[in-house]
Amino acid sequence: MEPDFHFQRTEQQQQKADENIYSFKPPTQSDPNKQTTMIIKNAVSKKDPSLCKSLSTSDMVNSCYVTIATTLNDSKICELIDGSTKFGASSYDSCYSEIAKNLKDESYCSYVKDTSKFNHETDQCYSTVAIFKNDSSVCTKIKLDLIKDICVEGFVRRTGDLTLCNLLPEITYQQACQEDPTATSCTGFIEETLRATCLNRNATHQPGKPEITVTSPNGGEVWKVGEKRNITWLSTGLSNKVNIYLVDLSARKNYVIAENLDFSNGNHSIYG
Repeated sequence: MEPDFHFQRTEQQQQKADENIYSFKPPTQSDPNKQTTMIIKNAVSKKDPSLCKSLSTSDMVNSCYVTIATTLNDSKICELIDGSTKFGASSYDSCYSEIAKNLKDESYCSYVKDTSKFNHETDQCYSTVAIFKNDSSVCTKIKLDLIKDICVEGFVRRTGDLTLCNLLPEITYQQACQEDPTATSCTGFIEETLRATCLNRNATHQPGKPEITVTSPNGGEVWKVGEKRNITWLSTGLSNKVNIYLVDLSARKNYVIAENLDFSNGNHSIYG
């Protein structure tokens, strides 16, 4: 007959076992935003768009493609974007617009498809490239008169060269530009929203007063977690540093994005 063996815990061993039982915590799920950001950063660092496919939604995959394409300035990756998703078309336009700005090459703006009715992404692309390329002739590629006028007058303000007003398509625009390059003739705008924007812009302008205009984002953009984006602006009459805040209107809170930036740079990159 074989003996029975009984193992008895000491008091200290039992106490330790009890502590382990009561201190047990189920594994917590990791933050999905952090997971997304890590996947995108890994895809960018390895220059491998295929890694984007591990993300959970098609729009996240598209966002990943945009980030890689605009980081590497590789437009071929923009063509991987699925335009049939909710934000696919805007991601496609953003991809080409960002590369055009990065490379200071307006030819990429021709690939922008203008998916939004009122944002006129192609014109905005040309306007942004004109600023970063410091080439007023790019403004002439803009189709919408209001955006073209804003583009040209920006160069007139910065250079003081009134002859640039001749780049505008109509004599009334040219005359208004030469008399006051910060005022815009608002006649002829069919879309009420554009006419209202123009009139409000003229009404609030005060000659000689420092001004700053945010050129990107300019409304309608969708920025995804992990994307690299640029905040851009035009300014006149400024002599101090500028601060950038994210304003949450619903919570009435301001969140600091960056402070004490050189106003003349006109650009600040953020990575979500």
